[in-house]
Amino acid sequence: VRCLIVLKMANDIDASQVTAALLKWLHTDASEIPGAAMFLRAYCSECRALGLPVDRVYIGASVMHSLVATRAWKYDYGKDKVSDVTWTRDEWYGFIRDTIAGVVVDETKVGPYYHFLCGKPSVQYKITDEYLPSDLSWMQEESYTELYGLPAKQKDLRQWLETEKMGGGMNGGFTWSTKRQGGFTDAHRQVLRDTRDALVVIVRLCLAQHNSLTLLQTYLGEDAGSRVFHGDIERGEGLTIRSAIWFSDVRGFTKLSCEIDRTAMIEILNEVFDVTHKVIRKHCGEVLKFMGDGCMAIFHGQETGFHRTASFKSTNNEAIDAEQGEIVCLRARMAAAEVGVELEKLRKDRERLGKRGVSVGVGLNYGDVNYGNIGAVDRLDFTVLGSAVNLASRTESLCSKLGAHVLATQDFVSLDGDPAAWKARGAHEVKGVAEPVNIYELAEKVVP
Repeated sequence: VRCLIVLKMANDIDASQVTAALLKWLHTDASEIPGAAMFLRAYCSECRALGLPVDRVYIGASVMHSLVATRAWKYDYGKDKVSDVTWTRDEWYGFIRDTIAGVVVDETKVGPYYHFLCGKPSVQYKITDEYLPSDLSWMQEESYTELYGLPAKQKDLRQWLETEKMGGGMNGGFTWSTKRQGGFTDAHRQVLRDTRDALVVIVRLCLAQHNSLTLLQTYLGEDAGSRVFHGDIERGEGLTIRSAIWFSDVRGFTKLSCEIDRTAMIEILNEVFDVTHKVIRKHCGEVLKFMGDGCMAIFHGQETGFHRTASFKSTNNEAIDAEQGEIVCLRARMAAAEVGVELEKLRKDRERLGKRGVSVGVGLNYGDVNYGNIGAVDRLDFTVLGSAVNLASRTESLCSKLGAHVLATQDFVSLDGDPAAWKARGAHEVKGVAEPVNIYELAEKVVP
């Protein structure tokens, strides 16, 4: 049947036959394809194999993310390339507010999604049209002859958007573009219309996967979120990681929180955490969690740091440390120094605006941590535990007492590779540790 269909591609197709074949594929093989990018490639290839001259497919949908409201995936068959674009929540909601409010727009300049929001059942643009929206200038540049689009929901979304939150539903639409001379035929468009609902179901599955992974990584961290998403969910299951451990918190935050209102307090924390997270990621660390005004992170060698063991101790520590110790400690030290510089800039910027400024203390240690699922039967946390974690936290708590911005333990400093970067601050008793701990302060200038 497929061979007969393809032979007719130069002229036209039997819409009922192609619809049946494409629906069968969408209901079977398509549901097993992981992710939007792989699905778009397979979908476009299947369309072409069935005689639909699709050269470009575009899917846009709302997603669940703290910053991103809408994401679109585009597949270009000729280039065999999948690309995606995002709109921030501010950008997308601004567009929606204008649409709901009935702001007058020049319809010759707006793309398909404006018309989808307004309830138009389909859109069609041909290269021979007198006016093409500026959003579609690529059609002429890349020799496309027609774009055809359908919304995922066949209704006016403006009223719905006034009362519903943007979630993980399929609240966008699809466009198909062709380079075929003369564009799509009526039969081609009929197939796209008749298979649209089945396509929505598959895309919803892709969105559910995307949203689940995104949310897990947003709340647990990139690596931890990915591990939970891929099945590392059994209570007690985890890894022993040899890593540099970071603890930081805002100095004097308890007193500060009593002196400012809730909005100002949250603003300060968000700005501090933005800087901290950005710098830690820049130096290849991973933030595991924010705890009140504090931050916990680890720096590890991707290959040598992860070892499944039955205890809190890694095996062959000397070999692991020789391979990764110096580099991960250097990264953590550089991150701590840069955080100090960037937060000093933030403090000055805030004070110029008449706002309260803050500073942060950082504690660093190196050792074994247990990284995995811990908690109650029906309430788990993906976190790190171990004496090395506790010592990093206790080290950070000494920052106020010693008037230091960055402190580290002997285990950390001995691996750093640059002893001159640290100055000894003596041995200190810390809770939970039998013997006094040698503490070092970062000697290089942390703040300008």
